[in-house]
Amino acid sequence: MLNKYPQPVDASKTSGPSQGSPYTIDMTSATEILDLTRLDLAMLRVYVRQLLIFPFPDKSLGDHAGAVLAAGLLATLKQFPFLAGTIEQTDPADGALTVRYPKDVDSKLLSKLLTGNALDNVELSYESLCEAGIPPARLPANDLCPFAMRSHPGLDDTYAEVLTTFAKGQPIPVFAAQMNFVPGGLILSAYTHHSVIDGTGIAKIYQVWSECTRRLGTGTPIPEQVSARSLNGARHALDTLMEGAPTAEDLPEFCSPGDQVPPPLRNARVKLSAKLLIFLPSTISTLAASLSKITGQRISNFTALASFVWCQATNARRAAIEAKGIEKTTLGIATDHRKRVGSLLPDDYLGNVANAMVVSVPLSSIPTAENMNADGIAPVALALSNALAEIDLDWFRSRLLEISKQKNPSKLMMNCHTMNGPDIFITSWQHIGADDVWAIPGTAKTKDRKWGCKPTAIRKPHNLWEGGMQILPRRKGDDAPYEIPLCLEEGDMERALHSLREGNWVERVVEA
Repeated sequence: MLNKYPQPVDASKTSGPSQGSPYTIDMTSATEILDLTRLDLAMLRVYVRQLLIFPFPDKSLGDHAGAVLAAGLLATLKQFPFLAGTIEQTDPADGALTVRYPKDVDSKLLSKLLTGNALDNVELSYESLCEAGIPPARLPANDLCPFAMRSHPGLDDTYAEVLTTFAKGQPIPVFAAQMNFVPGGLILSAYTHHSVIDGTGIAKIYQVWSECTRRLGTGTPIPEQVSARSLNGARHALDTLMEGAPTAEDLPEFCSPGDQVPPPLRNARVKLSAKLLIFLPSTISTLAASLSKITGQRISNFTALASFVWCQATNARRAAIEAKGIEKTTLGIATDHRKRVGSLLPDDYLGNVANAMVVSVPLSSIPTAENMNADGIAPVALALSNALAEIDLDWFRSRLLEISKQKNPSKLMMNCHTMNGPDIFITSWQHIGADDVWAIPGTAKTKDRKWGCKPTAIRKPHNLWEGGMQILPRRKGDDAPYEIPLCLEEGDMERALHSLREGNWVERVVEA
């Protein structure tokens, strides 16, 4: 028997708990278990925290907007019910995790997962945020973290910002969201645990959720909740890639406790600086074209941008790196393998199918500020391009095989030392959510006068992660800028910004 998409109702009935109400599941009710893959268990145990920012000029439509988002999320949870679950560590020795979720996800449970929040802070007004470039520095976690996670007894910090160690022995939410109504705008917070869902999986959640908001009131049926057997079958399928996988002689991506690592660049505690770097698309495409001509092989915009920022950040750190006798620098990149895996996994698979690759170059190959041009960057771009070209399905399978050999996969660390180290890590969020159209009453209307609005921007809350970067979500087409948050030691940041501005590389710098 199929249910119908619900009509919008009074959002006050689904607006959720007040601050300080952590999310839990009633274990006296029937629950299912989601099986996690070995790759899931090896992921960095953190929440991916994102903020989808919309215009919202008419606050009188707040209840209506909340009801539509709640109804849309309920439909989404029927397809991905484990989003309404919790995750806990069941064996500290091997790092095993268990995800439990309700056998029947209902609106009562939804009201705990999706909460509402009114913020009158002028610093968060939509207009002023847009004028300032929507700076992450003005998007604090203490305002925007979902209530379901604030001061959660299972988390290691108040706002779900740091690694989740599970040391407190309490299950924590897989996912939580919050509607933050700010002057003239709506900031939709979405926090997702990386042990269960990867970046492409998050993109699918937004795609389905936004589509569900557009279907409200059309009579389109909501399917029954997806069976646990179906969900677990997909996870089991990924693990079959380890069977008969080739053994790699060299696995530079991995390091284990006790392995030799670079010494810290600075012995004392340092002050960090975070900036959002905004590049014109023409700047990056021109650089990519120049690099392609110099190297004699196609250099993509992504490779050009990643190589360029790697060079800029490393050159800014050069004196500190040389002082410690370090002779190389490493770039780590999160690499998605869904296309390589093909039909083995369903299109709506949310679990982890990405892992890190690394490429190292001698510090001497990083151009100085005077040589920070296409000719200087070309050797680095070529090294990255060649490393990416070596990745195929067998490459991925050999890494899965190595992970499967570990008693505790979570102890297998990435061999990329970004914090107070010589390395950089970059991941691309380019294709996460920027082009999804949400039918949220009170945002904006399409040409046919129906509610329909893409996020103005997608950000993460203010956070200082030295040497780690994301290419933020950007709309398709040639006009959307490239936005990258970068965090470095304060002096290193000053040198990087000086080089960026001297070369007229960056269009705008925003506080992050």
